[in-house]
Amino acid sequence: MSDLRDDRPTIRPASWRVEVHSPRDLDWSISPELYALHGLEPGRGPDGLDLFIAHIHPDDADLAEKASAALRRGEAFAHRRRLVRPDGQSRDVLAVGLGEYDAAGTLVGASGYLLDVGPMVQQAVAEEMTGQLGEVVEARAIIEQAKGVLVVAYGITADHAFALLGWYSQRTNTRVRAIAARLVEGATSRVGDPADLDRILSVLLDPRCAALRDAPEGGGAQNWAAARMPPVVTVRRHRGVPVIAVTGDVDAARAAEVVPQLRDELAALPRPTQPHVLDLSGVGYLGPAAVMAVAGVVAKHLSTPADLRVVAGGARAQLVAAGLPRSRVVRRSGASESV
Repeated sequence: MSDLRDDRPTIRPASWRVEVHSPRDLDWSISPELYALHGLEPGRGPDGLDLFIAHIHPDDADLAEKASAALRRGEAFAHRRRLVRPDGQSRDVLAVGLGEYDAAGTLVGASGYLLDVGPMVQQAVAEEMTGQLGEVVEARAIIEQAKGVLVVAYGITADHAFALLGWYSQRTNTRVRAIAARLVEGATSRVGDPADLDRILSVLLDPRCAALRDAPEGGGAQNWAAARMPPVVTVRRHRGVPVIAVTGDVDAARAAEVVPQLRDELAALPRPTQPHVLDLSGVGYLGPAAVMAVAGVVAKHLSTPADLRVVAGGARAQLVAAGLPRSRVVRRSGASESV
C-alpha cells in the first residue's frame, strides 16, 4: 500500500557534473543552486572538487573520501552529510552520485546532486514530538536518497522520481519506503552502461523482473545508451485492423508513462472482440520493468473477451518469460501484421 500524496517541503536539487579526461584533467559543471547551497555566488570562491572539500564538515570528511572511492570502484554513492557555509551556518544535505564508465570500465565522468534536507527535518520536528521522530526522519531521508538515485539515473525531476516510486509501490503492493530502501542499498552495484543500470534498477523497483534476466534480449538493447529515443504511443488502422504501436526506448522510468497509455488505448477500443494488434516492433529497448508492466497490461486485457495479437519484435522471449501467451505473439512480415 502507498500514500501518493507528497506533502513534504519541496527540496530543490543542486546538481554537479564532471568529465574525467585524465586524473588531473577534470572538467566540472556546477549549477547555480549548488553554489547557493554553499552560500556562494557562481564563480566566487573554490570551484570543482575544491568546493566540496573546502565546505564539508570536518567530522564528515571521510564520507567524501568514501564517495570518491566508490566512483573509482564503479559504484554509485548516496549518503547524508553536513556542509559549512562561509557565514558559519551548517546545512544537512543528502549527497547522491553516479559514475559513467567506458567499455574498459574506466571512469570517464560522474554526476550527482546535493539535497538540502533541513526544511524536511524541521517539518518532521514540528509534526513529531514523540519517540517516533527518528524513524520518521530516517524514512524520509531514505526516500529522498532514492529519489536522488532515480533523478541521476534517468534524468528526471525529483517530483517525477517520487511519482515513479509511487507507481511501482502500487504495482508491487509494497510501501514506498521499502522500495526506496532497496534502491539506496542496491544502486551501488557496478554498472557498465545505462542499459545495465536500468536492468539493475528494474529489479530493485519490481523484484519480479529478476526472472527476466535469463531471457534472451533483442538487439536493440545495445543501442539504447548511444541514442535514447523517447517512447511514443500511436493508434492507426492497417487494412481495417486497429494497431496500437509503440516506438522509442522504454526503460523503468518511461514505463510509467507508456503503460497507462497502452491501458487506456486498449480500453477505448470500440470492439475488442474483433482482431487488433499491439505493435512493439518499433521499440529499440524494452527494459525488464517495462516488459513486466506491458505483459501485465496485456494479461489484464486478455482476461476479457479480447482478440489481441502482439508483434513483439526483439522483446519476444522476454515478454513470453513475463507471462505473455505464445499463442498471442505474431511475427511481422513486411509492412503488415499477421492477425
